[in-house]
Order: sequence, then structure tokens, then C-alpha cells
Amino acid sequence: MAKTLIEIEIEIARAQGGAVRLSRLAIPAGATLAQAIELACRAGLVRADELAALGVSVFGQRRSPQERLHPGDRVELLGPLLVDPKEARQRRVAHRRAAGGRDKWHPD
Repeated sequence: MAKTLIEIEIEIARAQGGAVRLSRLAIPAGATLAQAIELACRAGLVRADELAALGVSVFGQRRSPQERLHPGDRVELLGPLLVDPKEARQRRVAHRRAAGGRDKWHPD
């Protein structure tokens, strides 16, 4: 009798060109994050030469490559930061203040 392989379905999210590409991927039950990324490469969802520059998270939280995945998990492939988050926040605040918005500390 042949042994049946149980698979689970996960989602691979990849930001490219200002848009997010979502792809579904079937992986063996009990597969790790590293194994899922390898399967995503084989499926053509991400190039192997890009992996060194990408960060990986599951639902926005960094995870170990040995972390086991569960049905419905969303693996996110993250590119490098284009702007320092602190600097981006300072720019947003300056923009709001220049637009004449209310100051949350001194409401009118």
C-alpha cells in the first residue's frame, strides 16, 4: 500500500514594483520555513539568487528557518528597506504640520 503524503496550503507574499503578489503553495505537512522557501524557488515564485537580499517573515513576524509552518500561514518575502523608518515618520509629521493640521498636543 502506498503511503499518502498529507499537504497543507500556505500563501507566499512578495512585494514587487509597488504591488504585492500573492501565490498559493502546497507543501508537505510539517515542512519548515526553509523547506517552503526552497519549494517556492522550485515553483518559480522567487529566484534563488534573490534570497540573500530578502528577509522572510510569517504574518509580519521574523521566524527561524526551522520554524514549522501551519495551514494558511502567509510567508512574506521582504525586500530591503528603501527609507529608514524613523526618517520616514519624521517626514510624515513634517508634511502634516506644513499642511496646517491640528496639533494633537495643543487642540484648538
